[in-house]
Amino acid sequence: MSLPTLLETARKLYLSPLILDIEFLGTKVRAHLPNNYTLDIYYNATLQKYSYTIIKQNKRIIGWDNAPHHKHVQTHPHHFHTTSTHQTEKSPSQK
Repeated sequence: MSLPTLLETARKLYLSPLILDIEFLGTKVRAHLPNNYTLDIYYNATLQKYSYTIIKQNKRIIGWDNAPHHKHVQTHPHHFHTTSTHQTEKSPSQK
């Protein structure tokens, strides 16, 4: 993320009562949530790449991204990953 985008993302996250703390990790914003959850947000406007991931104890719980490696998914390249099913599925936000 560009610095202005990182700062704007952090500003919006801080508005939520769920956010305990925020870290800047290079091109990613990490928001610390209650019960040891974290939310990682990455966006690259130049490459048009994004990912949003919820993590607990260093394991992805669920995540959305547009990496092109799951061509079988109906909403390719947009898709989401779950830990419980270990599946990659079409993104529910895509029609």
